[in-house]
Amino acid sequence: MSIEFHCPHCDKYLKTKEDKAGRMADCPGCGQQIEVPSISDFRYQETDAEMTGPIDYGDVDVISEETKPCPMCGQEVKAAAVKCRFCGEEFGPQPLADGEIRPTVIDVGEVMGTSWEIFKANLGACVGATIVVVMLNLFVQQGVGGVQALILGDPPGNQMGLFFVIQLIGFLISFAFQTWLTVGQMIFFLNVARGKEATIGQVFTGGAMFPNALGAQILFTIMYMVGFILLIVPGVIIALMFGQNLILIADRNLSVMDSLNTSREITNGNKLSLFTLFLVLFGLMIVGMLACCVGVFFSAGYGTLMMVVAYLRMTGQHVAVR
Repeated sequence: MSIEFHCPHCDKYLKTKEDKAGRMADCPGCGQQIEVPSISDFRYQETDAEMTGPIDYGDVDVISEETKPCPMCGQEVKAAAVKCRFCGEEFGPQPLADGEIRPTVIDVGEVMGTSWEIFKANLGACVGATIVVVMLNLFVQQGVGGVQALILGDPPGNQMGLFFVIQLIGFLISFAFQTWLTVGQMIFFLNVARGKEATIGQVFTGGAMFPNALGAQILFTIMYMVGFILLIVPGVIIALMFGQNLILIADRNLSVMDSLNTSREITNGNKLSLFTLFLVLFGLMIVGMLACCVGVFFSAGYGTLMMVVAYLRMTGQHVAVR
């Protein structure tokens, strides 16, 4: 009888002998160390030392015979391998098929370090795009506020009904503009993170995705506000669970519901890491404001890139720096 299971890192279908249950092995598909799962009716008869000892590569097999030659040593390795088991050459992550997402548990330190390396190499572009986004949002908010004051006067007097209607319209205009601009911002930072050509003009290219983005953000905001009212904690969980909807739309132009459902899938097992990254971002913003507020543009640029890198890692996609 054999044990058949999926690698938790690369999702390859593996099999091994039942006497390997509970022991550690290197996945021949991706090279990551994995634990062979136990089976409910199996009782291991060997000693503890034998149970915890390493398993040779040949003891766990991918149920696929597709191979490729290692570019360094020429030995045949599995087609899905990211590291040669003979010479140790790393091939990098396997490219995903169009539309494919590979949910992956992220490492906070790796995300921060990788983001910093990419940010340093693209400092001018990242800060420039951040300045454009921040200033345009402020300009629109100030403009909407000015029009509201012009219509209502100061104070609004007995026009409370009209006051709330005008305030709501102004909020929706600012909300819609910010959503459109954020989609373009995500497109720009996705290209930066992937090492592709990134220009500040890409900030304004979110128009085709705007309807889905606006619908997703409205639904997300409603869920978040309801959760926040329910003792705050549910709101935080909802924000972490569904907060990847805009970047998913920017990356793949998903529908409203698909963006929210996919966000829930890729954040499974990553909520604590995302919460930690948000705390880091919050701290960076405070430091940026203390630096005569100019540092906010640097902090926000790095923070945005950091969240984009986290998204790429969560979906199993490549970034410019390994």
